[in-house]
This record gives sequence, C-alpha cells and structure tokens, in this order.
Amino acid sequence: MKTKLIKLQELLDVSKLLNSSMNINKILKLLLKKSLELIDGGDAGMISLYNPENGMLEIKAYEGVGDCIKDLKFLPGESFAGRAFSDKKLIFILIQPMYGRP
Repeated sequence: MKTKLIKLQELLDVSKLLNSSMNINKILKLLLKKSLELIDGGDAGMISLYNPENGMLEIKAYEGVGDCIKDLKFLPGESFAGRAFSDKKLIFILIQPMYGRP
C-alpha cells in the first residue's frame, strides 16, 4: 500500500511539473527520470521529439546512458525509437545480464 501511495505522489509531482512554466527540455529530463523511478527495472531511457523541419526524431532527454547518444537522430521507423514513433507504442527492452559469457 505504501508503495502505491509513493507512486501516486510521484505522478502528482509529474503533473505539477507539466503544468509549470519550465523549459521543455528540463521538463522532459525530469519526466524521464520520474518515469524510470516508477518502472521496475527502469534504469535507462530516452525521449525523442519529432522535428518536422528535417523529418527526424531528435533525442531531447536521456538517462542511464552515456552522452554519446545526445546528438543521434532517427528516421520514423528506424531503430527502436523510430519504430515506437511510427507504431505509436512504447517499447520496453529487457536486457538480461550475461553472467559467465565472454
């Protein structure tokens, strides 16, 4: 029950954040961080937005991965990000540890 109340409070905090007048990039970073806290096993993620000027998905927020992805861009349908955009569905990737493998 306590965990459910904590999650509800987190959702309320996110709602307040979305109604604030903060910079959109700051909002997306905080939204991603809070979302990952609410997902069991959620330790990495990214939010990309579609740029109609170049037809690309551009990464605006990321967590749990290195800065090497910050300038990546994807076409709709390309990679997991592009597929999620084209299919209008969330993609959750479960990566199993590879213990004992070289």
